[in-house]
Amino acid sequence: MRKKQAKILIVDDQEEILFSAKMILKKHFEEIFTTNNPKKLLNILGENQIDVVLLDMNYRIGFEDGREGIHWLKEIKTLSPKTVVLLMTAFGKIETAVEGMKIGAFDYILNLGII
Repeated sequence: MRKKQAKILIVDDQEEILFSAKMILKKHFEEIFTTNNPKKLLNILGENQIDVVLLDMNYRIGFEDGREGIHWLKEIKTLSPKTVVLLMTAFGKIETAVEGMKIGAFDYILNLGII
């Protein structure tokens, strides 16, 4: 099976999610980037032509409202409007999903910590 010519960026604070997603996706796509720090994603986007971002919605312990993910989605869409962004969270809310889709997310995935 031939790998697709795409660059994927996974942003999640949980190392096991990053590792698992990378192992699964590297079988199908040429380049997989990961970071557990959303502050680094803008540098990665600036240095690489990323096709798809898998973006976690929450990074700080005790915060599960998805505001961080919405913030980073806006930043991604400003810097790289054509990049496809898939929002993922274990703490889904309809309001956050709708807001994310209106801003430009391609999809909103409730992952429950399972990949």
